[in-house]
Amino acid sequence: MHTKFEDVDRKIIACLAKTPRARNSEIGAQLGLRPAFVTSRIRSMMENGHLRVIAFADARVFGYHQIARVQVRTIGVDIEALARNIASDSRCLSVELTTGVYQLNVLFGLNSLEDFSTTANKFLADLGGVLTFRSQLIRSLFRCEPGGMLPI
Repeated sequence: MHTKFEDVDRKIIACLAKTPRARNSEIGAQLGLRPAFVTSRIRSMMENGHLRVIAFADARVFGYHQIARVQVRTIGVDIEALARNIASDSRCLSVELTTGVYQLNVLFGLNSLEDFSTTANKFLADLGGVLTFRSQLIRSLFRCEPGGMLPI
């Protein structure tokens, strides 16, 4: 059963998009609502799947200006050992064990676009046991704004 998505919910989400760490009392003051009501609406939206919290690392904090996603497929390799090896590289931001054709999903931080192909090819060639991989450049990071996504 779906609950109705209220206009006040949209206003609360707009406040959170603008200032994600805003206290419920601050949102309430901005919208003319009681903090307990804001808390109740946020809890309801989360329980009904209308709102979720997602966190990600900003690669620029680590000095990287590009992020590349590399998916790795292997045969006959200890996948967890391979994941630990990849994670030990300073350019690696994240390694996830996955199911499906590609067993690993890796995020690399890069200083420039020119680093992309050489980093992916050399790093994965040095690992051994990699059957194939697929890579893509993540061109921009985004932040949520009412009415759409804006690059940061």
